[in-house]
Amino acid sequence: FSRYEAIFVDTAPATSLLTNALMLATREVIAVAMLDGSSVKAMQVLASNIAEINAAFPGLNMGVHIVANGYHGSYKSCAESLHAIAALYPGQANDIVLPWSAAFRRQISPLADGPSGTVLEREPHSDSAAAMAELARSLVDRYGILLGGRFISPSVGDVSGKTV
Repeated sequence: FSRYEAIFVDTAPATSLLTNALMLATREVIAVAMLDGSSVKAMQVLASNIAEINAAFPGLNMGVHIVANGYHGSYKSCAESLHAIAALYPGQANDIVLPWSAAFRRQISPLADGPSGTVLEREPHSDSAAAMAELARSLVDRYGILLGGRFISPSVGDVSGKTV
C-alpha cells in the first residue's frame, strides 16, 4: 500500500471488528453523515470509537473528517443537523455539503442491466455533479493526492505539469 497516496475503504456504517481494524491503519477517518438526527447521533459512536483507539495507541492521533450529505434547504432538520455537526465537531467538517438530490438515486437504474453510471457521468451539468466535483477537489487538496505522479490542481480540477 505504500505506493498509494490515499486509500478509501467504504465500510458499513456500523461498528464491527473489520471497521475497527481498518481504522487502526489510518490517521483520519472520512465519515459521510446524512443530515438527519440518527446519523448525527451515530457520529457520537464513531467519535467514541476513535477516542478509545487513540487512548489505546497514544501515538496514533487518529482524527475524523466529516462530509455532510443530503442537505435540503427547506428541511429544518437538515439545517439543525448541519449546525450540530459544526458545534460538536469544530473544524472537522468539510466545507462542501452535498445536496439532497434525486440525481443520486438515479445512479442505479432498476430497469437497466449493469451499471447505470455516476451522477458525474449521467448528469454532468447538474448541481449534484458540481457538488461531487467540488468535494473531490477538496479531498485531493486535503490529502495531497497525486495522479500519475502529478499533483491534481484543486482549483481547476485538472492535472498540472508539476511532477512530484
